[in-house]
Amino acid sequence: MTIDVRLAVTNAQKYLSDFYPNIQKVQLEEVEFDNISQQWLITLSFPDTEAFPAGLGLLSRKYKLFRIDAQSGEVMAMKIRQIKND
Repeated sequence: MTIDVRLAVTNAQKYLSDFYPNIQKVQLEEVEFDNISQQWLITLSFPDTEAFPAGLGLLSRKYKLFRIDAQSGEVMAMKIRQIKND
């Protein structure tokens, strides 16, 4: 039995906060199910405070891609997600 997408997102958010406890304003960006690997692919974003200090009002975000095992709900990977500007 596979876990629900909401639980996969929650697990990704918790994993992110475990490694980066001071991050705020996390947004869900993408959700996809990979049938081959049987994993949820979850992309979360948050403000890039290193590029632009707080208070400047500039919109720059960092993106993380999480691979969540659909059977156990365990986070298998957290990677930097590069967003291409077309």
